[in-house]
Amino acid sequence: MFGRNLCLLLRREGVPRDVWPQTVKDWLGCGEQRAVDLLFGKPPSPGELATLAERFGYEQEELRLQDMTLGLHVLQENVAYLLDTLEHGKKKELAAFVGVVPQTVTSWLKGSPPEGPNRDRLKEYFGLGQDVDLERDPLFLSPYPLIEQDQRRWLRNQIERLDAETLRALFPAFRRLLRDE
Repeated sequence: MFGRNLCLLLRREGVPRDVWPQTVKDWLGCGEQRAVDLLFGKPPSPGELATLAERFGYEQEELRLQDMTLGLHVLQENVAYLLDTLEHGKKKELAAFVGVVPQTVTSWLKGSPPEGPNRDRLKEYFGLGQDVDLERDPLFLSPYPLIEQDQRRWLRNQIERLDAETLRALFPAFRRLLRDE
């Protein structure tokens, strides 16, 4: 629960997802890998928990154990998150894919989320599995990129950050995984 709550705090602060690890690192004075571990749910140390509790005005046990997403309209948040990932002009493409007029997509942002088959087509458009429940799964808090363009950017960034020795060691595996067919 802690990792999800930490992601929620970052979102409430308006921190862009791609700098979440750096922001946690700055808040806690820890290493970047430790920040990533916390985002993915590793338990915080007592000091880390105390620092965050003081910073945000929560009890330590609230941050550690309470589901802070209770009371949020998860479906609406997810729809807004997904639509926010669209590049300029892509809402029309999405509307055509789903089979609705563009104004319907706009209405989803204003509080009338998609229903039934439109919700399924929305998930399909964004490459989300049918097992994803937009009403319950807070995709908007995922520390991993969920949308194809963000996943590609994330992979490029991760590869760019590799030192030469690590890249040489991993390259045969990349070559096997990513080879042209």
